[in-house]
Amino acid sequence: MSVVAAFAQTGQPATSPVKREMSRFFLYLLVVGLLVLLVLAARRIARPKKLALRDAPGRPNSLNPIHVLAVFLIWLLSGAVAAEILRRSGWAADDGSQGLKLTTQGEILATVIGQIIGIGIALACAHVWFRFKAVRGMGLSGRHWLYDSLRGLVAVVAFLPVCLALLQLGQWLLSLLDQPPSSHPMLDALVALGPAWQVLIGISAILLAALTEELIFRGLLQSMLRRYVGPWPAIVIASVLFGLSHGQVQAILTLIALGIVLGYNYERTGRLWAPIVIHAAFNGIMVANQLLVT
Repeated sequence: MSVVAAFAQTGQPATSPVKREMSRFFLYLLVVGLLVLLVLAARRIARPKKLALRDAPGRPNSLNPIHVLAVFLIWLLSGAVAAEILRRSGWAADDGSQGLKLTTQGEILATVIGQIIGIGIALACAHVWFRFKAVRGMGLSGRHWLYDSLRGLVAVVAFLPVCLALLQLGQWLLSLLDQPPSSHPMLDALVALGPAWQVLIGISAILLAALTEELIFRGLLQSMLRRYVGPWPAIVIASVLFGLSHGQVQAILTLIALGIVLGYNYERTGRLWAPIVIHAAFNGIMVANQLLVT
């Protein structure tokens, strides 16, 4: 689920049915984020060697492209199968044109089921194909959880100005092609459904999405690619696939950039905790903004 898509409608004409505004909460974070970004950029200019990732921790594994592709397909198919089962079990409504269509609530449940299965299959694969299993091998260790959490929170705040700039660029490129930005049904459901469903959407978007996507795109895909092409090419390739997989055209540039931030922090620490915190916090900020402006 690409919650960043909600922000892609910022600045639409007032007549647009998918108009979105920035909350005051997000504006404050943008100001802080710009200051943090300038400080981090100055530090990297002063110490450029850290960007080379020559001393990045190793993650010995026997993964190959077929393994990762199989995990990705199982993840997608599990959500699709869950959606079909729910549709046939009564979680459907007649839309008047295409027959019975899965309800928004059904889509939410199918997404959650797919995410849970994706987490399970990724952990199982890590146990089999990483030399030191999932905790030490793939980097699920929580030994430095406080440092990784702080690192992740700083990174996500610094990324927000970049996020907004790239979303505006993506929207401008779409306008050149006369393509309207699309909204995400799950985000629309945040205001259309009751509190219980809002909580479930929040759990799916913030917690489960971060866990599933970091296990698969960083833990499995990036670790596998690193064996063949090295850290930075692995980060870039995994980030491009991460961005394309979400299917939100106006947000692709933002998601690729986010993937690079996630991948870099994974390589610097050798642990998944920082990328998971970044991903969860980023999605949480987008969900919070969506609720605050409606």
